[in-house]
Amino acid sequence: MIDQKRKDWLRGAYMDRIREVAMWIADKRSTFDEPEVAHALANEYDYLHELSSDDHAYLRDETVREVEKIIRERREGELRSRYRILIAQTVALFKMDSASRAYDFDQLEFDAAVGKALNESDLPIEDWDLFRDIVLTELWPRLKTAHAELRASTFSHLRSLNPAAIAEDAEFRMDIGWAALLQRAATRIESYPAAWRAKIVSGKEKLGCLVLSVDCDYSARGCRSEVERLREEIRLTSLSVCEICGNPGRLRLGGYAKTLCKKHVDVLGALRDDDGTQADPYNWIDDDYPAASAEFLKGMNPVRPRATMHVLDEDSFGGFIARRIEADLETRTGREHELLFEFCGALEHSAVGSVVKPEFLDNYVREEVDGWSSVQPLSDDDKQFLRGYLRELVDAECERIRVRQAAELEHFLDDFGDGVDAMKEAQAAGLFDNLGESADDDDETRH
Repeated sequence: MIDQKRKDWLRGAYMDRIREVAMWIADKRSTFDEPEVAHALANEYDYLHELSSDDHAYLRDETVREVEKIIRERREGELRSRYRILIAQTVALFKMDSASRAYDFDQLEFDAAVGKALNESDLPIEDWDLFRDIVLTELWPRLKTAHAELRASTFSHLRSLNPAAIAEDAEFRMDIGWAALLQRAATRIESYPAAWRAKIVSGKEKLGCLVLSVDCDYSARGCRSEVERLREEIRLTSLSVCEICGNPGRLRLGGYAKTLCKKHVDVLGALRDDDGTQADPYNWIDDDYPAASAEFLKGMNPVRPRATMHVLDEDSFGGFIARRIEADLETRTGREHELLFEFCGALEHSAVGSVVKPEFLDNYVREEVDGWSSVQPLSDDDKQFLRGYLRELVDAECERIRVRQAAELEHFLDDFGDGVDAMKEAQAAGLFDNLGESADDDDETRH
């Protein structure tokens, strides 16, 4: 037996020979018969004396799979060309223009539609499974497009219904199951004093929660505490509402976190062993909020004690840097988009936490990126891109802070400038020189 590392090496080193042999075998056959192909490859690769018998067997197995792939692709092309009208009719028969099918795929109905089309055709029975797969691949783009259009129209309708509470250019990156929560937040905001100038500017799914961004005048009396309370209430309520359909659900943990009902839990695929043990991802290590099922979140009575302290710096987490990364995610493509998507949280934390002297920033950025782990090994180009991008974020954050501090100093001087100038003149005249001695004399007098 050979291990996976050896298999990967063999496949990489001999892929050209595997492809060459597979194409030679596939050219002589119109259908794939695994035992017959394996027999034809019985003595193949024995001339590679530098390899072991296990290596030869693995190369033959890979060649069999490659032959199957080549024959299937060739036959698929033939079917798509000859039966393109039948494929289109089957898609239409299944009525895939309905956006509701995006997450409610009915397997029995699909099989019935395909079976009806096949029974009325002259397609050989041995090609039925392949035809079914072709139709399925034609359906998914339509599903995704239809659902995207439904999502866009839903949030556009909410913006038009609530112009006083939702910004005209507000962006929403979550599914339509949370539309009722968005309307609930908008209704509450409409009841706020006009002086607060509160408006929802965005909403997104983060760690299975609905996180709203609200633009308002935090300096107005009572504004900050009420807006933060609303945002937290919506976030916690979303943990009991399926993001897809709006029915009762709970936080599910699979390859990522998502709040779903039982009907749509399959969207996540395989669930983690600890699924169902966590209720709020923002408090996974909070002793005051122990792990539990999220079903009790439905009551909101309240879900947990109201916070007594709030984050005051709205330009840190979820603010300036987060918006910068989100904007870049919209424009970047390829590997750069993948890296930003995977490390957006790490980039945000590292940029906000870069409280170091300028001369140490390069070492800080290098150590931060070297400490990140990825689903696949990071290449030198990947690390170089991440370091450069993180440095840009750090520089932008430092400049933003510098500008803000300069503005604060200017406001301070406008308010107290005359007093500061008077103190400077008194200090220059030596009026403060004997303050220490006078204090000592007073102490001696008291004693």
